[in-house]
Amino acid sequence: MTIQTIVHDPSTSMSCSPFRKPSVHKEDPRMISSHMRPKNAELTSSLLKSFVQSFKELEEFKYIPYSTSDTISFSSTQPSRQGKSVVVDGQSLSIPAVTAAARYNVSVSLDNSSLTQAKMASSRQVIADKIDSGMSVYGVSTGFGGSANTRTNRPVLLGQALLQHQHSGVLPSSQHPLGVLPLSDPLSSAMPESWVRGAILIRMNSLIRSHSGVRYELISKMNELLRANITPFVPLRGTISASGGE
Repeated sequence: MTIQTIVHDPSTSMSCSPFRKPSVHKEDPRMISSHMRPKNAELTSSLLKSFVQSFKELEEFKYIPYSTSDTISFSSTQPSRQGKSVVVDGQSLSIPAVTAAARYNVSVSLDNSSLTQAKMASSRQVIADKIDSGMSVYGVSTGFGGSANTRTNRPVLLGQALLQHQHSGVLPSSQHPLGVLPLSDPLSSAMPESWVRGAILIRMNSLIRSHSGVRYELISKMNELLRANITPFVPLRGTISASGGE
């Protein structure tokens, strides 16, 4: 019989024992924090720069700073000078721009270039050609949702019926437009006006890309709602969703 002798040398952490547990290298938590600190600092700096940039962009929409040569009175009756308008072109809409139009009633201008209008007209013609040829187009010559298997040869009448179905009135905040619309209204069962205004703006920006087959006039009418401060009443719960076509 052979007896294995286990020898342990105190001067080294190595042992000849076959049952020796592997050593675990524990890194000093301070070292871990030190390794991660540059990356976290870089992320924090990037977020801060993005926030400051967005804030400055929002301020540019809200008003134009007076120059030092302007003679003004700093009384409460001094009218503010309107800043730049929000441009809807399907490409450049930013979060500060949405905030400016949704909460601060900043004016919105549409890209009315001949190229944009031609693309939208071409997209609309695709829908018209399909209807004229007798093809079924969802939501234009068919029902919606569970009624999608129904058909009609009177698409204009269907559109009018859908509009009547969606009529829910308007949401008056007061007799006069508010300076800044609140982000929430805990006492109401409807979406805050700022949410709805922002949704209208974002939908305009989506539709102007010419992917949905709508006319330019539709987007223009949506902009008239924003300009006139007319906000549709949209329930917080139980409302129908929207099909964007994108």
